[in-house]
Amino acid sequence: MAKLAKLLKAVAGAAGGAGLDVDEVYSTYTYSGNGSANTITNNLDLSGEGGLVWIKKRNGNSSHFFFGSDRDANNKALLSNTTLAYYDTSYSVTHSSTGFGISSTTSGDVNENNPENYPNYVSWSFRKAPKFFDVVKVSSTSAGANTVSHSLGQTPGMIISKRTSSTSEWYVWHRSNSTGALALNSTNATSAYNAPQFVFGNGTSVVQPTSTELTFYSSGGDYVFYIFAHHANDGSATGFGGDGDSPVISCGGYDGNGSNTGPVINLGFEPQWVLIKNVSTAKEWRLHDIFRGMYIGDNANFLQPNAIAGEASDSGPLSFNANGFQLVTGGSEVNDNGDKYIYIAIRRGPLNPPTDATKVFNVQEVSGSTNSTVTTGFPVDLIIDKVTNDNDTQSNIVIDRVRGIAKENEFRKNLLTYSTGAESGSSNIVNGPSMTGYVRGSYWSGYTNVMFNWKRAPSFCDICAYTGTGSNRTIPHNLTVPAEMIWVKSRSFTKDWAVYHTGLNSGTNPEQNVIRLNLSSGQFGGSDYWNDTAPTNSVFSLGNNDRVNKSTETYIAYLFATLAGISKIGSTSHTSGSDTNVDAGFSSGSRFVMIRSMEAGDNDWYVWNSASGIVAGNDPYILFNERDAEVTNTDLIDPLSSGFTLTSNLASGTYIYYAIA
Repeated sequence: MAKLAKLLKAVAGAAGGAGLDVDEVYSTYTYSGNGSANTITNNLDLSGEGGLVWIKKRNGNSSHFFFGSDRDANNKALLSNTTLAYYDTSYSVTHSSTGFGISSTTSGDVNENNPENYPNYVSWSFRKAPKFFDVVKVSSTSAGANTVSHSLGQTPGMIISKRTSSTSEWYVWHRSNSTGALALNSTNATSAYNAPQFVFGNGTSVVQPTSTELTFYSSGGDYVFYIFAHHANDGSATGFGGDGDSPVISCGGYDGNGSNTGPVINLGFEPQWVLIKNVSTAKEWRLHDIFRGMYIGDNANFLQPNAIAGEASDSGPLSFNANGFQLVTGGSEVNDNGDKYIYIAIRRGPLNPPTDATKVFNVQEVSGSTNSTVTTGFPVDLIIDKVTNDNDTQSNIVIDRVRGIAKENEFRKNLLTYSTGAESGSSNIVNGPSMTGYVRGSYWSGYTNVMFNWKRAPSFCDICAYTGTGSNRTIPHNLTVPAEMIWVKSRSFTKDWAVYHTGLNSGTNPEQNVIRLNLSSGQFGGSDYWNDTAPTNSVFSLGNNDRVNKSTETYIAYLFATLAGISKIGSTSHTSGSDTNVDAGFSSGSRFVMIRSMEAGDNDWYVWNSASGIVAGNDPYILFNERDAEVTNTDLIDPLSSGFTLTSNLASGTYIYYAIA
């Protein structure tokens, strides 16, 4: 029944209704080997629908293992860096309805007991689905040209083929290199295969695949074809997202220019996974994803499907953005002047707004041991780390996945909510990001911290990095609704945090006002901040103020919105001496409340959280604009099932707020 329901959902998407989410058909999942049976839950139905699990060891030499639904036994694999036929492993990798499982083994290929403080394996899983991915197994082909049917439902964007009954190259056809051939197991350029008609053709010419079949030339034997779709950035994509028209996979090409301001690739979506190959020169394949580290303005981690080498870093070759990616370094692997390149990219999910606040926000108090694990239940994109028992200079640290969460004891960039300081680096603050949390670094030994953790999701939270131009402009985002609160901070020079909030009206429009996260001073007018323009569901606007848009300086922006039952951004009036109930539309109260008075004079950014306690009595609070320790002897808010209550002890005035269920 589950398989039928998903098929009907995909068909509905193709007909213009609600479609699949990208998280239902693709997963990057990092995990730690445990030396015994290991279950990976990535929520893809690989047993019912079919698909492919691709595994690579990150911290040492090992082959790339492909465990596809084309196998006739769970202990068989294909190795993309070799020409071998099916390889018989000493263990099995079994597809399940929620991911895959590894049988009890200490194999370094897929499950060596983890000696690191970060996940030492990465898996990329592709579920079969119309207009996304297909696996076709062909047995006992005849010598010569063969025609094979597929169920992709559209003309493929890329095809990877492998002869499974004997040694052979891993041949690759790509729509942007459609008259040639490449090999996934090789660095060779297209020119190395000067007779592609004997691969993807009839022996005389290359035959282009269609929406229902492909042609290949064989000397006999068994084959597998991994077939990837391509969604054009023109509104024609069908089958994915709430309206069934969101593009989630793109196969294209570009010409390198050798510059640090390289080609801009407009996909129509923000990618989470990109594979690139130079087709002009013999160079390695480069594979990047956001969960192993794609850092803005810093090193990016990559793997090579054609080699056994472990994960390595390069000086930021790509920059992901809300609409695609840009090449930001010269170099023959991804951007040599005059060379041609192909790529395949998959969209960052989810496409649909969350329905459970615990899946996108987590807060917890952590103390004690060095390198303690913070378990959130989801991969974290934004962390605010607050020391509650001291006024340490590293308190109120802001870390995010876009700028980099350290793999292990690395020097990574952070900002401070109370400071004007530019981005600086610290090691051993937050390490080892996983799919369910991270490691609290050894720097915090002896401290008690409250860790606030957000996941990016539609209608809830987004993060945008950009470089200033000094001119009025817009910045694209993937919040999918207009942002109701935006925090902007320069990364490269000393400036205040600038905050947009829909509660900043004071008789005018909120887009004509600004307030500062690092200060208690009041709001002020500033058309040069938001260009007198309200955010939309796809962009926010900037003027030419140095705090948000100085030419050549780099910035980070955190966007937040109201989502029914999950989060609420607004303003309320309160009178001292009586309580004010704030209905945020929740059912079980708030786990996070931030308020700030809009009255004249100095007013702090107060933050309460459920880990420290939101109770009917004294509630500990912290200040985002100060690095002071937690204050525990006041009763300024009380719990309320629908939101929170401002108590009679709080001063009168109008307050802006941000609450999370």
